Amino acid sequence: MLKVNDTNAASAGLLTSKAVDYIESLKKELYQPRLKAKRRAEIEDDLAKIAAGKFVEINGVKHFIMDEGPADGEAVILVHGWDCSSFWWHSIIGKLNEGGYRTINYDLRGHGLSDENHPGNDDYSIKAYVNDLEAIRQHFKLEKFHVATFSLGSVIAVSYAAKYPEHVATLTAFNFGLFRYNPIVVKVMPITLSTVFSKVLRPMGPRSWRFVYYYSRLTLTKNPVDKRDILYGLLSLRDCPFRTSYNSARDIMSKPVLDELPLWCAAVKAPTLLVPGSHDRVIGKKNAKALADLIPNLTYFEMPKCGHLILAELPKQVGELMIMHLGKNSIGKRNDLLAHSEN
Repeated sequence: MLKVNDTNAASAGLLTSKAVDYIESLKKELYQPRLKAKRRAEIEDDLAKIAAGKFVEINGVKHFIMDEGPADGEAVILVHGWDCSSFWWHSIIGKLNEGGYRTINYDLRGHGLSDENHPGNDDYSIKAYVNDLEAIRQHFKLEKFHVATFSLGSVIAVSYAAKYPEHVATLTAFNFGLFRYNPIVVKVMPITLSTVFSKVLRPMGPRSWRFVYYYSRLTLTKNPVDKRDILYGLLSLRDCPFRTSYNSARDIMSKPVLDELPLWCAAVKAPTLLVPGSHDRVIGKKNAKALADLIPNLTYFEMPKCGHLILAELPKQVGELMIMHLGKNSIGKRNDLLAHSEN
């Protein structure tokens, strides 16, 4: 059973401890001498977003959710990737809101400003994330919505779309591909990735942003990214504990999930836009194209000269592609076509 209880983030006593820590760190930075105007504006923007956001208890876990844009606009739920946060969409949201779309942007359980599971509960499975997404839909009373995803979020979305096709108007997936089960990979990669991200990079903090920037340029990106995006990456690392990153990685690489993934993709009925980066070494073009062959109603566009962190590398192009895809397949147009076909 899906359980939801919400409260406005302005009530400090009801914030998650991660949110309180982040607010305190932002306020401390705000009063530093010689703070540049650009960074001051970014800090004030983050504080305003948290104040306007909600902390919603979903299936026993408090989630941070930002609901922005015109209330009567078609809703787009944004689902971030593994060891990321809702703030990774910050450069895209304004473009969608200006285009008339309402954005509902949330932190997955254990990620970003959302709480971890209760002690003893290590269920960070795709199934749990799908149940959370459905609870969010119910909370906002959305009969139909668009969903846009990045990396891990795409697995959640195709599983959701296969289970609840009646609610998904369109799917947009950035840097997502089809992987085959490998017993060696599932034993080695979750612990390796979680150790590197949680034990090595996480303790470095904001002052290490230059190191993380050059690390990302070598391994994850094809284009320069803004310092703000690097700081959001460090925030994601800080707020995604080891047990979250490890258990979610282990589930996504598990045999049951990877065996089901092709079936989920084949069951997606919504018009889908798949956008891999041409130089994404995390997913790889081969895996992206293998997945593209499975989704029936799919548009495939390879983003040229782009790595894995597409949301930070080319936000303008991402926004433009999304608005084109959403406009072409708007909920209003599809409802009119359905009514016409019935007549």
